[in-house]
Amino acid sequence: MLKHASAPRLGRLAIWNTLTGTAAALALSLVLTHTAAAQQSSLIYPTMDLDNDGRVGVDDFIEYTTLRQSGSQLADLNFDGSINIDDDAIAVGSIGSVWPVPRSFTLHWSVTGENDPRVTPVSLGGVEIVRDVEVIYQPNVPLYPVSGYHEMIRSASGSYDDWVSSYNIYMSNYLAQVRSEVRRRPRLLRPGIIAIIDYESASPDWQFVSVNQPLLVTRWRSAVAQVNATAFSHSFIAFAGYSPPVSAVNWSSLNADQQEEFLRRSWNAFGQDLYTRTLVLAREDAPTALWGYWGLPRAMVNVPISTRDRELNDNLAWLLEQVDVLCPNFYDAPRVEEGGASSDCPTYTASRLVGWLTGNMAEAIRVRHLYNQDARLLPYIWYHNGPNTCIGVEQPARLISDTNARALLTIPKFMGADGVLLWGHFFPNEPAPEHASPDDVQGFIDQWAWLINSLHRSRGLPTRGLNPVP
Repeated sequence: MLKHASAPRLGRLAIWNTLTGTAAALALSLVLTHTAAAQQSSLIYPTMDLDNDGRVGVDDFIEYTTLRQSGSQLADLNFDGSINIDDDAIAVGSIGSVWPVPRSFTLHWSVTGENDPRVTPVSLGGVEIVRDVEVIYQPNVPLYPVSGYHEMIRSASGSYDDWVSSYNIYMSNYLAQVRSEVRRRPRLLRPGIIAIIDYESASPDWQFVSVNQPLLVTRWRSAVAQVNATAFSHSFIAFAGYSPPVSAVNWSSLNADQQEEFLRRSWNAFGQDLYTRTLVLAREDAPTALWGYWGLPRAMVNVPISTRDRELNDNLAWLLEQVDVLCPNFYDAPRVEEGGASSDCPTYTASRLVGWLTGNMAEAIRVRHLYNQDARLLPYIWYHNGPNTCIGVEQPARLISDTNARALLTIPKFMGADGVLLWGHFFPNEPAPEHASPDDVQGFIDQWAWLINSLHRSRGLPTRGLNPVP
């Protein structure tokens, strides 16, 4: 339950009952000029664009006063569990700020396991959530090179002597599996269905793999060394787009930096071929589906996002330009308890949560603007806790806190996302409390139906009428 602080005196925005028409503009002028809250003009939050027109103005301020008076959760602009002078400062300081206007906003249901006969599907009746997502997971395509790209160029005997033939055979078999998986899903033929390819290992970017999957690096190094052991394979270096120094004749004649460059170029070349051909083939059989790769563009664990972090997305510009859906995953959002820091992680505060979400949304918007302005921006959110505690342990049976739920649902919209993809999974063969039950998730959906329905509407967040805001 939110704590509703009593309204300050006139000198601190105690004008809630008198704001109408031109009086509102005059009051705002006085507030902006004379209050201590106005001095904190750097406190600009996207959630203050309450009418969703892309600009925070007098109409939003009037709406905020109504929300504040009623004690609505939506007046808790900084998600700290209390409506007080800090929220007033954000309301005033946000006047004049500009935010992207989403073309629409829809919550998409992407929960796995409901087709199991032992699971009772969650009822979405009366809630503006759309069941229009198909996910092709890594295990659905067994030939995906989860252990590394060396699998694609190695013969059945374990040799790399004829890597071209091995690669052609591999890709033929792999793409046949992709085609079979796409064709067995008739929903993919429905126009506008969202189709996500969820490959979480063996990224097509060497920079990411070299930091996060060192075993794959070791295997690729061994494979490239063997292909080019006696002399450079001209077909291999041509495919990789690598030009060795004139003095070098084989792998061992390269110095450490040159070997690293060879590894980077060759890995990225095979990754680009693999991911591009996968997407092209999938579109051949499901041309009206909206295709995307899970977790791309990448969301960063640490915010503010560094130039080096941005490179991880810029390295994948060739892929981000091709997809229909950009879906960064926001599973690592810091868990914050209602009204305070996380019980597990005292450093996980509401301010840190907002900074994390706005930072990653800003990065996703940057990527869309640079590489694919026609793509839908649909971040993935999870109703479970991700691996975001200080001790680094997942607690999947715990649903996200109320604070996280409000932030994960509202901030993406106000910053220009087209919706969010709600992920989760039901595995009846796994004992409780490994995963939240359908009953728990049903309670979560019922609790937040008012907010989901409000966000789905084309203009902002209604505060009265048929869908009153709590």
